[in-house]
Amino acid sequence: MTLASPFGKARTSRMEGVIERAWEDYRLLFKASAQLQPICGQILSMIGSLHLIDDHLQTGDLSISNRKALRDVESWCHNALSSLEAALTTARSDISHDRFKILQSKVLDPANTLSGFVELLRRDRQKTMVEILSQMIGEMQSTNSQQSVVTEWSVLEAQLEKLGLPKEVIEEEFFFISDWLKENSLEQIEEDAEDAEDVADVEKVEDEELPDYDPGEERNPIEEKVQIMDEMARNVATDEPIATSSKAEPPPYTFEEDNDQPIIDSEFSHFIQTAIATDTDVRLLKRKLHPELGPHPTSWLPKSVQARFEDSRDIIPIMPPDSFTAMAYETAPRCVNEIERLKRLLRTSSAFKQNMNSGVAHEALQGLEVMSTALSRFDLLQDQKSGADNFSDLDVLDFEFSTAVVLDARLPFPDREFELAQKSYYLLLTYIMGFLEAISLVFPGRTYISAPVEQIEFLWKDNHMSTRVAFVEKQLAAWDNIESAAYHCRNWYSTRPMIRQGALEALEKWQRSEMILSGSEQKDSIELTVVSASELPKSNFRTSNTWVKMVHYGPNQFGGYLRTFDLKTDVSKATQHPVWNKKLSFEISSQSKLVDFELYDRVAGIDTQLCKYRIFCSFVPGVEANFANRSLLYGIDEEVDFPLKFLAGKGKEREPPLLRLRLHWAGRIAKAEALALPTRPPGKMFRLDATPVPMTPEEKIAAKNPPRPRQGSLPQWGSEGSEAAVHNARHARRPSMPTTNGTVNNSGHSF
Repeated sequence: MTLASPFGKARTSRMEGVIERAWEDYRLLFKASAQLQPICGQILSMIGSLHLIDDHLQTGDLSISNRKALRDVESWCHNALSSLEAALTTARSDISHDRFKILQSKVLDPANTLSGFVELLRRDRQKTMVEILSQMIGEMQSTNSQQSVVTEWSVLEAQLEKLGLPKEVIEEEFFFISDWLKENSLEQIEEDAEDAEDVADVEKVEDEELPDYDPGEERNPIEEKVQIMDEMARNVATDEPIATSSKAEPPPYTFEEDNDQPIIDSEFSHFIQTAIATDTDVRLLKRKLHPELGPHPTSWLPKSVQARFEDSRDIIPIMPPDSFTAMAYETAPRCVNEIERLKRLLRTSSAFKQNMNSGVAHEALQGLEVMSTALSRFDLLQDQKSGADNFSDLDVLDFEFSTAVVLDARLPFPDREFELAQKSYYLLLTYIMGFLEAISLVFPGRTYISAPVEQIEFLWKDNHMSTRVAFVEKQLAAWDNIESAAYHCRNWYSTRPMIRQGALEALEKWQRSEMILSGSEQKDSIELTVVSASELPKSNFRTSNTWVKMVHYGPNQFGGYLRTFDLKTDVSKATQHPVWNKKLSFEISSQSKLVDFELYDRVAGIDTQLCKYRIFCSFVPGVEANFANRSLLYGIDEEVDFPLKFLAGKGKEREPPLLRLRLHWAGRIAKAEALALPTRPPGKMFRLDATPVPMTPEEKIAAKNPPRPRQGSLPQWGSEGSEAAVHNARHARRPSMPTTNGTVNNSGHSF
């Protein structure tokens, strides 16, 4: 008897559209200000839940109630994303300093709708699996295959596949199956199997028994697989190769040139990762609390040049952990202080005062002396020639070369020696950091040792601490080759002053490029062709004589829109499908707000507006510079159809006609490339995820010092009568716009 499988074949994902839409919103917001990182995290959580739902759809059918719930969840997702996109559109059109406030406080899933639905799907699937498992147990009790199914996971997996469970579902629900079998029938089946085996042993013939045979402890493959998967999870978490035992003798931690990753046991790898994370947190906290203290990523520059990059958001916050500067001036001194603390702890401990010349305390002190000797080698990495404050001259070479090579890709560099020195010093330092993390576990306590001597001796041997000390001694014995590589890099750099000159020239050109890419040096030139319109409504008496007017709006002093200029096409007579092919050239700046395209019908010299379409300009400092939802950084040359909003009579809405426009501009990047300027921040001083739209000097100042509300004549919100005062101010008489006669010069401007 076989139970019909409720798990269908793979199908096309219905959540694909929602997932792709969520990814588009995430990619847009991820490049924005750091203020929007919380909402980015919510979107990632939402995408993860959608993928889980999609996996359920691929491997199983849904009940009627769940199908309805799925439709509701899909609709809810689209509504949540639409609300997010509407808030983003509002933030784009707002120029105030707190425009992102609505996005910062937005909660996409306050009621945990997605996670609740995922749990509902999983419960339904597990309910079906319980029915299949119950049927399997019933069949097993009537056959002689109980022991093989229980003790061999492969047999159990094959049996479940026969009963209709897909293999991917079995693997995904491995722990659920294991727990259910333990709680329900596993013990009973094993007891029955043991009883049957005892009966069979009694009936066996005496000469068939194997003398002196001990089968040992019975295997439990389910428990073994749990242990193996736990071991895999630990190794994946530490990003290290899978080890069969965390207590095995540690394999060599080498510094060979072709060995990018040292091979160490997983437990010591965990110590190293913890120490690195702690060191990074300490350095970030120090920079936050004392920003005036070095080293700074800009310290290699002349003082006059450093001031230009003080307010740049694209500079890395701290030096990389594998940089010579961070190792020599920050991490190594901190390790030296930790060694001195551990020495004092051992010497003042009452448990070891009588036995300091032997035993685990003696070995620990000797090991700390070896680590202290190794850390003294890092003095060589400190500045020898450049004169920069707390900044290694080897990093000066690295930063200058990575900056200068942007302009001249043919520059030479001692790659082999530099990489050997940097990698070897960093691997030795991280090994020492891992050793200090481990010895802090062996000798717990900050001011006194809080563990018994027996436990300390066991942990010292269990973590192979003596072997790790011996390894560092072995590395120090051959360390002259590493120091020779560092000296070679210094000597090579001292004979090539052109690298520093090239780096300073590249930064000068980048500052010029920033002015172009930010749009502060010149406005963006737009060449827009009004091509045609289609599907215009036909009057009962005649066809329309249509023409298009483009109106540009900038900001006014009250935060609204101010009409600045307009351009017009010729009149296309008596047709529902007018063609103009009128080229309009104009410029927009960061102050531009929007552009309206208004379609008019001319009858007896009187123009009546039929419909219009509005294109927004989006300028978010340091985030984007867009026109018609297309970036001004890159060149554009395409024709686009825009739906015109048409109203007739008393507001009866008709099928909108289409206005075809040809958009063309060269793009800011092309302007920079034409002048042989870099289009990305040059060198390792800058972040890899630096924004493609740099901030202007004025925007940098505004971001650092947000403007305060103006006092005096302008009313303040919240004060008595303020709303009425603002209403009166907005409706006060404004200077009238100069009239135009519709003539357009060669540049496209009206007079």
